[in-house]
Formats: sequence, structure tokens, C-alpha cells
Amino acid sequence: MRIAIVRRECSLKKAGAERYCVNLFRQLQKLGHDVTIVGEAIDDDLRNEVAFLNVPVNHMTSWTKNETFAVNAATVVRNEKFDVVHGLSRVDGLDTYRLTDPLQTHWVNVYYRQPWNRWLQTWNPRHRAIFAIEKRLFGTPK
Repeated sequence: MRIAIVRRECSLKKAGAERYCVNLFRQLQKLGHDVTIVGEAIDDDLRNEVAFLNVPVNHMTSWTKNETFAVNAATVVRNEKFDVVHGLSRVDGLDTYRLTDPLQTHWVNVYYRQPWNRWLQTWNPRHRAIFAIEKRLFGTPK
């Protein structure tokens, strides 16, 4: 099976989802699957282990980083033929998704406890971009 794993960064130098990405692709390869990482960065020493498709990202602001990664990763995936597209990052066009980053809509409610501050954060461009990405991700019939 040809499987794409979408994660902004695939790395053994970090903990969490970046390391999980490495462990997942290695285990899928052991099972005989053809795995491709779709992301912005991968450790140099991992490039000879797995196919990697680079996603261009606009680093001008935090919200443009999030939005351009989501949109551009979906474009990169659409231009290939995968049996399954598994996401470890918030991206459009996934077949399956594992929530590895905090759900932003919930996180804002927990982190900003004061109602006025929570309301104010709904106007933060970064939060708005992630809210929109999450709405697209969880609102699809897939």
C-alpha cells in the first residue's frame, strides 16, 4: 500500500509528534508499505530511509505558516497517487487524522480563562487561521 504521512516536521531530534512520525513510518515500512513523508522538514539522516515531499511554507507570520502548510500540503498530496493519506498535522484532504497538536478550539477555551480574553483571542490571526483549518479538517465527509 502506498501511504503518505503528513507532518510539518519528521525528526528524532524532538519528542512528541515529530518522533512519532519517524516511528510510524518505520513500522509501516517493516509491514511492507511504501511510505512517503509530506512535510516542511525532515532530519538529514532520515532522508535515505523514506521518501520525502517538501511542502513550501510562507514564514512571514505565524498564521501564514499554518495556513500555507495546510493548503500546500493538500496540493502536494493531490499531485501524487496514495492509497491512504494519514495526517499528524492539521491539513486539508486527509483520509485519516491523529490529533497530535492540541485542538485549538478547545485549547483557547482552557488557556484563556477570562471570558473577555477568550473573546479577544478569537480575533488573533493565528488562532483564526487554525480555527478555519480545524473546521475544514473536521467538517469534511471523509
